[in-house]
Parts: sequence; C-alpha cells; structure tokens
Amino acid sequence: MNHRFLLIISFVLMLVSCRGKNENGVVNPPKNLGSGDSAIHGPNNVPKNPFPDFDKKNIKKTKKLENGISVAWIESKVTTNPTLKDGEMCLISYRLTLNNGKIIDGNNRIKSPYIPFIVGYNMQTKGWDIGMKELRVGDFAKISIPSGLAYGKNGIRGAIPPNAEVWLYVKILAKLSPDYERNGR
Repeated sequence: MNHRFLLIISFVLMLVSCRGKNENGVVNPPKNLGSGDSAIHGPNNVPKNPFPDFDKKNIKKTKKLENGISVAWIESKVTTNPTLKDGEMCLISYRLTLNNGKIIDGNNRIKSPYIPFIVGYNMQTKGWDIGMKELRVGDFAKISIPSGLAYGKNGIRGAIPPNAEVWLYVKILAKLSPDYERNGR
C-alpha cells in the first residue's frame, strides 16, 4: 500500500471525525471512559461533567512536562513496550474534551473503534505529538494540553473557545508498520 495513500486515508478519517453531532449536538462519554451518559445531569438540568470523578478514581500516575503538558496514566498494561517515536503509526481510540466535560472530537464520531495516527506528522495539534511520545502500546492516558500547544488564542469557532486547554483521553491499541511500494506499484 502506498505511503501517501495511508497518509491521505488518515487525514480524511481525522477530518471526518471532526464532523457530526448526536441529536443534542454533544457526544457523551462512552461507558469505558467513566460514568457519563445523557441521563446524568447537575442542577438546572445542565449535563454534569463526568471526567473529574472518572480521573480521581482511575488515574494512577502523572507526569508534568516542561512545556505545560500533563500526561496522566489511567492504564499502562505493558511497561516494557518502547514509547512511541516520530514517524511511527499507531491505532488509537480517543476522545478530545474541553475541561468542562464537553466532548468535541473522537473516533466514535465516524463510528470506528479506532483510527490511525502518525506521531510527529502534525495530524492534529503540536500537543498531541508531544504527549503521544510519552505513551506506549497498551497505555490509556489523559493528556492535558495547554492552549498554546492546542488551538491557541483563536480556538475553533463553534467548537473550541479561544485560549482553551483541551484534554485528550487516548488508548494506544497497536503500532503498525506502514506498508508501501516504490512508485505506487
């Protein structure tokens, strides 16, 4: 398979995953990310942010990087696996949230159990690439990405406010070796 083809497919999947909302305009956290479905509400029928409770119960260790990124491991099955490096392709399952609990992106948006991600290829924000290099196959982690390494002072109109920190909940399912043929043959 042509390396360009894999890159294009990855880009299209990432682009498509940014679209679509459920009937309420919000995607609720899946069961495996903690307690949180559309029936959980706080005062005045405002949806309750399930992530702080989930984090408190499940985070086992945290590492704060000099650039402000924080990586918090929820699960780390195989600590002997090497950490991901630039240029490596992995399969991930993820949810990207604001710190108020609103899920703004995830592979569930394209009804896929995973998507391919190439580390260091600027497929998402710089914060994704930096945080992913702390993880290994088998890890489930929360990467807190400060605004400057996420969507910055502009944000994304209608989805991410200006200067917003984002939380990336990500499972590294597998590492792949991209397969390609010379001259597209």
